[in-house]
Amino acid sequence: MITGAAGRIGKAVAPLLPPQWQLHLTDVATDEGITALDITDPEACKRVLQDADAVVHLAAVPDPAAS
Repeated sequence: MITGAAGRIGKAVAPLLPPQWQLHLTDVATDEGITALDITDPEACKRVLQDADAVVHLAAVPDPAAS
């Protein structure tokens, strides 16, 4: 599982991971092959992450002025 898969780092990291891994890509902004997930929603996270063996957490707001 990768959160933030549609972001700059997610787009760079996902293709480098072993092809035999069954990646589940998530992001608040969906794109082809990316599941919508707002990580600020605990119930959505429980639902989407329940079967994940591992999570690479890359979701973030890159704005230094963000709260």
